[in-house]
Amino acid sequence: MHARWRTMYTGAPVLDDALATLDCRIANVTRHGTHSVIVADVFNLRLGPASIDALVYFHRHYHVVASSC
Repeated sequence: MHARWRTMYTGAPVLDDALATLDCRIANVTRHGTHSVIVADVFNLRLGPASIDALVYFHRHYHVVASSC
């Protein structure tokens, strides 16, 4: 199975079957200790197929967040 890609407004490549994609340009980067906080301007939001369940990474494992519909 091959992944299908598309190009967003900013030219960023995104997976066609992604649950959601945000097309952004970085507006500011601020360092906080060993981390960076990135603030971005969102140019486009694309929602994928509603039949896909979301994944959340928590306590070093992925967990399915099933839709209630």
